Amino acid sequence: MVERFVVAVLIIVVAFALYRLFLARQMRRAAAALPGLEGHQPGKYLILYFTSPACAPCQMSQRPALKTAQGTFGDQLEIITIDVTEQPAIAERWGVMTVPTTFVFGRDGAPGACNLGVTYADKLIRQIAGLGARPGEEHLSAPSP
Repeated sequence: MVERFVVAVLIIVVAFALYRLFLARQMRRAAAALPGLEGHQPGKYLILYFTSPACAPCQMSQRPALKTAQGTFGDQLEIITIDVTEQPAIAERWGVMTVPTTFVFGRDGAPGACNLGVTYADKLIRQIAGLGARPGEEHLSAPSP
């Protein structure tokens, strides 16, 4: 009985470690200049959102969460949507294996988070705020005279 418990715990620990390694690999990829960010406006926080037309959770949960995050941060936040069925090479370069997947970047372009699966608005807002964004504040791209 104890042996089964130990084996189960080891399996859980190994699975968690593999998951964390996968996320770390995703963040390293995000730190590199990868395709899909060509239209990004420097100086804004960014969510890179991978989706597909057949993804029901994308339509029912992820898009409303992104809309809420956009409403919270306004002009400070830019969201770039990549349809993996139209741009499979970009999804492959980013290592995206499931949709929805979101990458969150700071204003300086540094990666802040990688989310696999549906990520609700409260988590996205926390991630963006953790990178320095303040809800409701207008982003100033240039200092005032």
